[in-house]
Amino acid sequence: KELGLDEQFNFIDLVDNAEMPRIYNESKVYVQVSDTETFGVSALEAYKCGCKLVLSRSGALEEVFSDVGFFCNHNDYSDITRSLKAALNSTENVNNKNILNYNREYRLKALRQIIKDD
Repeated sequence: KELGLDEQFNFIDLVDNAEMPRIYNESKVYVQVSDTETFGVSALEAYKCGCKLVLSRSGALEEVFSDVGFFCNHNDYSDITRSLKAALNSTENVNNKNILNYNREYRLKALRQIIKDD
């Protein structure tokens, strides 16, 4: 608010879980730039509601959302800004991609490629 961004962004405090689908559906971008993360259930929920994802390169987020996320260094404000601008300017429909590429065949193919490249 001190930066005058409250006209362009909604800064959301703690809300009831039942409100989250409405909030995700009204949003263009979901931003999660924390120090540590695991799978990223909130990011998955936001993605499935049509949000573009701006995520930190920490934890499992980059692996899980590699094909659909806009990634940044969570300690670098200019990098966060770059990722946010890229997400907002992207014309790609986020629901056209399948992010859950964790089936057995996909992982075997990726492992074979890693071994081949070594």
